[in-house]
Amino acid sequence: MTDWTTGDVVYRLAEAIETLRRLPLPRHGRPAQRWTYWPDYVRDALEAYGYAKTHIRPGAPPPDKIKRMEETLEWLLWVADLERKLVFARAAKITWRALEDHDGRSRTTLKNVYDKAVETIVHRLNAKKS
Repeated sequence: MTDWTTGDVVYRLAEAIETLRRLPLPRHGRPAQRWTYWPDYVRDALEAYGYAKTHIRPGAPPPDKIKRMEETLEWLLWVADLERKLVFARAAKITWRALEDHDGRSRTTLKNVYDKAVETIVHRLNAKKS
């Protein structure tokens, strides 16, 4: 493979976030406090006849995608904590405006921090390859 570019890193980070979203979650989207083997019971007639709104999750990702995700998420450990959160948020498609509101810094400042963090990852990947 040729040298890593910022586009390659951004693509792999977005792919890792999408793989992370596709991983199966326990019921209600969080780990259960207690495990039970009893079947779920029907709470009302709408649920019993399938009139309730359902949420369909995409299928689980294949093992090679999970391995790539784990490798890619390890790259985030190469940057500082605040940079890591920013790179993760952008890979998760959080808007610059939402990040401005959350962080309190301007979009230009956040973009500079983001670019520096991605360049750090690219530099480490290219140095590791050599």
